[in-house]
This record gives sequence, C-alpha cells and structure tokens, in this order.
Amino acid sequence: MRLKYLFLIPLSLVACKSKEAEKEMVRPVFYQVVEPSSIGEKRSFSGVVQARLDTKLSFKVGGMMAQMHVQMGDTVKAGDMIARLDDADYQVNFFKSEAALKNAEAQMKISESALLRMEHLYMGNSVSLSDYEGMKARHENAESMLRTARAQMTAARNQLGYTLLRAPFPGVISTVLVRENEIIGPGMPVAIVASAKDPEVATAVPESIIGRIKQGDQVTVHVTSPKASSLTGVISELSPGTASLSAYPVVIRLNATGDHLLPGMTCTVVFSLAEKGLDRDNAVLTIAADAVGKDHSGHFVYIAEETDTPDIYSAVKKTVAVGQLKPDGYEIMDGVAVGDLVITAGLSFLQDGKKVKLMKDE
Repeated sequence: MRLKYLFLIPLSLVACKSKEAEKEMVRPVFYQVVEPSSIGEKRSFSGVVQARLDTKLSFKVGGMMAQMHVQMGDTVKAGDMIARLDDADYQVNFFKSEAALKNAEAQMKISESALLRMEHLYMGNSVSLSDYEGMKARHENAESMLRTARAQMTAARNQLGYTLLRAPFPGVISTVLVRENEIIGPGMPVAIVASAKDPEVATAVPESIIGRIKQGDQVTVHVTSPKASSLTGVISELSPGTASLSAYPVVIRLNATGDHLLPGMTCTVVFSLAEKGLDRDNAVLTIAADAVGKDHSGHFVYIAEETDTPDIYSAVKKTVAVGQLKPDGYEIMDGVAVGDLVITAGLSFLQDGKKVKLMKDE
C-alpha cells in the first residue's frame, strides 16, 4: 500500500506542472483596431455609361441623301464629312442669286452716275427740285435692291453649304439613321455621334435618397463588363425631378476611365449616404461579426489590453450594445471606443484575463 501512494506522488506533481504550463501559455490571436466607420450607409443603384457629348446630327435643309460618308463605329475628327445631300437645286438657286446680285450691282452703278449728273444739273439750275428728288429716290431704291441681292446671295450660299454635314467634335458614330437615296426633311436626324473621351455614368435615385446626396459627393462605380473594374467619380449633375418621373436622374463624372469603357455598358453606382446630425465623434462603429460573441448576459467582445510584459496582452471581456448586422460586420452602439484592440477570432478559447499575443490578420 505504501508503494502505491509513493507511485501516485510523482504523477500528481506532473499534473500540477502541466496545469502551470498551460496557465502560462500565451495564445496568439487575431485582432482589429476599432476605427470610425464611414458615417451613414451605402446604397447601390443600376447605372449606364454614356458619352459626355451625344449629339444627333441633321441637315438644316431637306433633300435626297446623295452620299453617307460614315458607318456605325467609325471614328471621326471635328470637321470630317458625315453625309452629303443632292445639291443640284441649291446650286441653281445659288447661280440665280449670283446673277441677280450682278444685275443689282450694275443697276447701282447706273443709278450712281445718273444721280451725279442730276446733282450737277440741279446745282446749275438746269433741272427742277422735283426731278432731282425723283432721281435721288430711284438711287435709294437701287441701293435697297443691291442689299437685298447681297442677302439673297448669302442665303443661297448658306443653303448650298447646308447640303454638307460635318462632325462638330471628335467622336465615334454610334448610330446611322438614314441610307443613301432617301428623302429627308430639315432637322431629321441622320446619325448620332458620341464623344470618345470622358464618358459619364447616368443613374436615378428615389426621393428617399435625393436629399442625402449633393453635387461633388464621391461615389464608387462597378462596371459590368469582361474587363470589370471599379472606378471612382463625383456627382456632377442632380435633377430636381418632374411630375412624370418617380426617380431623380443623377450624372456621375468619372475621375479616370479606361479604353474598355464604352457608352451603353451597365454598371452599379454605390452612394455613401450621410446621416443628419452624425459626426466622427459619435459615429456608429463597426467591427467584424466574428469578434462578437453572445452568452446569457448578452453580446460581448474581448479587448486586448497591454500588460507589464512587452508584447503580451490581457483579454478583457466587455459587454457591448449591438446594432444592425451589415456586410462589414456588426454596428456597435456602446461598449467599445476608437483605438480599442478587438480580438476577432478564437472567442471560444478565451476567458477574461487570458494572456494573449497579437497577430495581424492579413
């Protein structure tokens, strides 16, 4: 029996040493520094990429389409020929106005000579005052006819020039609306040219959102394309809305774009909405969902607090007031402060006062 007790004594000593070693073991943990989250919430809406300049091109005059110089997808420079109308009738009018102008100029020269002779005769008392005034009136009429002929000549020249349609700015032909030999009227769209530079994003927001955004606000744009990318931009235009619309149009000017971004591409626009009355000091904090535990007392987290030993921290259990669960974690209404080190993993292995060593969660 005595030997039996002597045999148990070393086993108890080994057990005590094992417990002391376990007690002194420092568990490595991941952590998160509590920082003010972005004030407010994020809302996403569908959008579409559009050209900053998107113009429907049309002739000022009507006629038959003689030649279309571009096709859909063509790149054009400012002044490049887009289309040409049959100008035969306009050339005839131009030639008529040119002949009328020459005739008016000839009549003007004759009138000037006649008025000059009449003035000499009148000064020499060879003709009456009424004859002189009659000649003066005929001269004024010739002047009026000359001005009219010049104006008609200018109009005819413009009409002839209007049969040529040119690109107003550099861009890409996005649509061709008319074919050759078709008869078109003045102002009828012929083609659509879109600016090749500085594309924008158009979207629309409901009335619950429009009051919480303003021009100059930063937004994030996620483009849906084979070369998907996330871009940033600012709100450049806000519509006050109309009675016929239930949403408010918004235009975003992108800070930077790539060659893959083309008009018509769909995207998602993410707005960071400001909450009224909130600032950095009382902003709702958000921490990772894995950092929040729950027991009979409610929700809790473990805060890593410094100890007297360098690089060794103590896990301190704190009760917290939890708000909504969002994609980036729980809203913490009370219980933590900015700068706290919240342990984000291994809560089931922790207890209040447990010694831990911090590891950065990459």
